[in-house]
Amino acid sequence: MEINYVNIITLFLSAAGFWKFIEMALKFRTEKRLKKAETGDVFAHANSQIVTNWMEWSKKLEERIKELESKAKEFESLIEKQRLRIGEMEKHINSLEKHNAELSNQIEELISNKA
Repeated sequence: MEINYVNIITLFLSAAGFWKFIEMALKFRTEKRLKKAETGDVFAHANSQIVTNWMEWSKKLEERIKELESKAKEFESLIEKQRLRIGEMEKHINSLEKHNAELSNQIEELISNKA
């Protein structure tokens, strides 16, 4: 049996090429999985950041609402005080108008008595 060097070299190169192909396929698959995992990690991190931002925004909004509610209560009490003050002033104006009418009547009586 004669050993054909060309066949041996061809067999060796074919086996090396086959293993290189398998190695590349495995490397490609591994890199694809790694990229997919990294993408998933980025999405998870982004979603976590979005949730954190929403929570912070919600807390600030709640604080602002409480602040505005307390101001609204202050304004309501101020409006009520103003309403009471207006009522008192209207009573005082009415009493002054009555007094003015009485004085006008007295003046008219004095004028009519003099004449």
